[in-house]
Amino acid sequence: MKKFTIRFILLILLFNAGVLYYVHEIRNKVTGDLGLIAQIPFGTDYYDNAYPNRKNNETNVVHFDENTKPIYDVVTIGDSYGKLGTDGFQKYVGIALNDTVLDLDVDISSDQKDGPEQIATKLLNNGFFERMNVKCVVVESVERAFLKRLIKINLNRVDSNDSILDLYKFKEFSKKRLQAYNGNVGISKRPLLEDFASWLRLICNFENPVKHVKLKKEYFTHQTLGKDLYFVNSDLDFTNYSNSESRVLLLKAMENLHRIKSMFDAKHIKFVYVIPCDKYHAYQDYIVDNPFPKNNVIYKFTPFFKEDYFLYTRPIVDSLIRTGVKDVYKINDTHWSYKASELTAKEIARRIERIK
Repeated sequence: MKKFTIRFILLILLFNAGVLYYVHEIRNKVTGDLGLIAQIPFGTDYYDNAYPNRKNNETNVVHFDENTKPIYDVVTIGDSYGKLGTDGFQKYVGIALNDTVLDLDVDISSDQKDGPEQIATKLLNNGFFERMNVKCVVVESVERAFLKRLIKINLNRVDSNDSILDLYKFKEFSKKRLQAYNGNVGISKRPLLEDFASWLRLICNFENPVKHVKLKKEYFTHQTLGKDLYFVNSDLDFTNYSNSESRVLLLKAMENLHRIKSMFDAKHIKFVYVIPCDKYHAYQDYIVDNPFPKNNVIYKFTPFFKEDYFLYTRPIVDSLIRTGVKDVYKINDTHWSYKASELTAKEIARRIERIK
């Protein structure tokens, strides 16, 4: 009994010591979405060091709500890569066009079955874009998800007039999300012990949702992790489409993309489809002894690359990374920084102007 009591007391002391260490050394230094989901203490000074000239403001963008007037030529619809506030591409598209773009606020997690492609087509079918006098729709869909979204899309769906405002207006949760992106410090809303349990699980590498590899040189402005690449596991989802049986699915995705373009053409509305490169794919050529397969699935879409309406961003981001620009993507996040989104937006603007 005495031995059990001593062991129990030691276990309690060890547990308390672990919690204290986690609270003081880890939890308050967790930032970015990768930091949050994997409890990695990237530190709170990363953004100031990496992006000293970054301005936390949105210009040349308005968000759709009940007061929106039909005066905007360009509408943007996207997932989290397009919902980054200062780091999103919308404001830079507006600046490049010397205009203001209208962003439809789409929370993919709440509209669970609909990706940006589905939302764009059902609003097209509904006549929403025509009623709003829209001249161009820019749809953004991240690389790790665009195939799945194109494959399952229902091109005949229609949104009711009554649901449009409720689904796509700028909501309170969206304002908080933009504040979080612009503030760039991920603060967990979960109970302390739940976060502590996640941290213990992850340091033991048990079902870790984030991969970690070493880079050939420093690609991030970080005191200790400049040569480290962290990316979410789903960046490797391309392997699901690498076998011979996936050919039919890829062809279906291509056919649906062709059909979407034709649907917009029929309504005389310009359509631009933007695929932001996954973080892993952006840096895969710069990894030391890369243990993962290279992502070549997107190159099945090579015939689309010559089309003005189709924009895959890896050549853009690689032009920065290859020449030594640091922090093109954020070290602690799955997403790109304004360095990539601004350059992408300039190319989007050029495409919009070229499309007849």
